[in-house]
Amino acid sequence: MPPLLGAATLLGLGQSISTFLVFGVMALLVFADFGGTSRSRVTAYVTAALAGMPLIVIGTLASGSVWIAVAASAIVGFALSGVGVLGGYFLNAQTALMLAFVLAVTNVASIDALAARVVGWAAAGAVAVLAGWLIWPRSSHVALRGVAASVIRTVAATIAAPGRGKSGESPRLEAAARQELAMLNRGFVIAQRRPSGATRRDRALAELATELDRAVTYVASAASADSVAATEEAARLREAVVRALRASAALLEGGGDTHDIEPLVEARDGHRAALDRWVAEQLQAGATPEHVLDGLTAAHPIRLMSSMALAIAQNAEVIAGFPTTGPSRVASRGGVWNTFMEELAPSSIWLRNSLRTALGIALAVLVARSLAVPYAFWVVLGTLSALRSNISATGRTAFLALGGTALGVLIAVPFVGVTGAEPWVLWIVLPILVFLAAYAPAAVNFVVGQVAFSVLVVVLFNILAPTDWQLGLVRVENVGLGLAVSVVVGLLLWPRGARGQLRSALADLYDAGASLLSFSFRRLLTDAGEPADAVDTARSTARTRAIRAQEVFEQFLNERTRQAPGIDVWATLLTSGKGLMLISDVIDWLFEHGYSAARSGAPASTVGNVASNAIGNILRLAEEIRSGHPLRVAGAHDFAAELRSAALATLSQPELATSPAALRSAIGLVSTADWLGQ
Repeated sequence: MPPLLGAATLLGLGQSISTFLVFGVMALLVFADFGGTSRSRVTAYVTAALAGMPLIVIGTLASGSVWIAVAASAIVGFALSGVGVLGGYFLNAQTALMLAFVLAVTNVASIDALAARVVGWAAAGAVAVLAGWLIWPRSSHVALRGVAASVIRTVAATIAAPGRGKSGESPRLEAAARQELAMLNRGFVIAQRRPSGATRRDRALAELATELDRAVTYVASAASADSVAATEEAARLREAVVRALRASAALLEGGGDTHDIEPLVEARDGHRAALDRWVAEQLQAGATPEHVLDGLTAAHPIRLMSSMALAIAQNAEVIAGFPTTGPSRVASRGGVWNTFMEELAPSSIWLRNSLRTALGIALAVLVARSLAVPYAFWVVLGTLSALRSNISATGRTAFLALGGTALGVLIAVPFVGVTGAEPWVLWIVLPILVFLAAYAPAAVNFVVGQVAFSVLVVVLFNILAPTDWQLGLVRVENVGLGLAVSVVVGLLLWPRGARGQLRSALADLYDAGASLLSFSFRRLLTDAGEPADAVDTARSTARTRAIRAQEVFEQFLNERTRQAPGIDVWATLLTSGKGLMLISDVIDWLFEHGYSAARSGAPASTVGNVASNAIGNILRLAEEIRSGHPLRVAGAHDFAAELRSAALATLSQPELATSPAALRSAIGLVSTADWLGQ
């Protein structure tokens, strides 16, 4: 930025061009965080630069009238905030585009200044494109993705060499994976402090960390499990799991395109069919039910790891910016139009945030323009910097922002006074201040970033339009007004914020998951015919609740507040809630492929009672989450003995060796018992 400002000054381009050039570069390179490949990043910068031009035109034309400016601010603020629901680059570009409009609408100018402003912004866009292509070849999350990929490769290596599970190698690999997971979690928390905030990929990364934690926990048992059932197909499934995991790691490392996980699904289905044949052969040969059950139980860990590999693959695809593949796509929507229609519900976090942003910007513009505040841009910027989704987070951020601004002014004023605002001195410190203003919020903390940014503002405006030390006091006053507006808006609109919304959304997700599981278990374990439309409705409701919970979690990640429980707890709750739908998918697959366990009689009733108890626990957990009280770990009855007894009873039925239908019914019951035992 300093070289650009120097060139603009030497060429005498004028204050309008210089102002939009400087703040455009800062908006696009600091407040926008475009990940992905260099080609994708360049495309994103070009698109953002082009999208900013009409916003500058609208802002400039609206700046002539106070009320037109207020109305335009409300409309643009609502639209830019709302389009973030599409995620990805749309969400990443929000802040940068908002700054382009705010800078234009708060600085009153005639239509004659329009060309200079657009030229300044266009030049900033060209610089951002070059920086994204040549100077900034790696996104800010590449290191974290590399750590996650390393954990995935460790899990794959453990599964690839089953013998390690029984030796001392597995504990060593698990310890290494745990250390890398700790690094991933620490790096994730630090990354959320960057100016652009959290994105959909950040949410997927948090969920991936949770999935990896589970995978590391279960991988030892999957590696050491030595099942005698369907050994050839089990080996193929193991190889498919390893390939899928390695493909996910490569995707995170940027080494490939989206990978087809259908081979893993096919290997899992083939393993299922082979287990059926093995059970029939063993029972016909006179094997004991205990031997058969032990073989099926030993085969379950690798099947569990196959489901985990699918979940890991889908999160890796989201992080890498590819559409999700596989049989379960709970994190995707049904098109742009459906996305916007779903977000018109009063409970939508995006609708609330859009209204909050629209009101905040409009009110800030009204206050600044009505009071004829010099440099009104800082009033609106102060509002945007502090406006969070709850009043406590807004108030705390406002306090930190005002304190950091005041401290920065206390540093800048003596500096300008002592140096006499000598241009050569200001030019020397300018690159240092630009670096600190961009680097400090993420690497140090929000307050230090505000201090650096306030000093930068004083120095920058003394270069663009030499004034005096009183500019610092003007910034404090303007930011104070903006922060006051943000607090008022926070009080008026949904003071519970993303934290309260997250509790409600997660509770709704667990309620919907419990309802869906209830349908699935009843269909498989009883003769009660569940209407197909009721099952479809339950599945659709659970999917919608999962999407809503994901979106609220993304907003929660952007709150600068003390988070208790921590992000890892909320990510675990979200992932576990979505996991209920994955279990339901497994149970539904068994039912739809003829594994109905209803004919097993009493054993099916026993497993059904255990399932009902599990669903009751899920509903109680939902109420715990919704209540806002600390989550309690209630002592749960161990149903392992009952489940094993029911499985042995159904495998002891004499007709299994001669009746394929009875055999499939027994296998369906044993599989259900395995999943309930997790």
